[in-house]
Amino acid sequence: MNMPLSGVRVLDLSVMIAGPISTLILADPQILSRNMVPEVDYGNGKKHKIVGNPIKMSEMEREKFTPAPKLGENTAEILRESLHYSSEGIEKLMGESH
Repeated sequence: MNMPLSGVRVLDLSVMIAGPISTLILADPQILSRNMVPEVDYGNGKKHKIVGNPIKMSEMEREKFTPAPKLGENTAEILRESLHYSSEGIEKLMGESH
């Protein structure tokens, strides 16, 4: 998937580091052999290529990539673990959103 340059401009204004990726690089044998463009199986018969970690160390195991969570899939976990919501607070918040 190629991101339009307008999307890169939006990310450029945020705190995220982003930029366009040349499709020529994505087919380079060296890039592929270093697991820089892994395919992730989404379990629905679809596989998507993603950008891998550019930092490789010889003593580390090969990375295992998983799909991004679906919208809302880990909302309760984030509220509990990162934002320290109680179970009651999460239930109340989730009830208000439906």
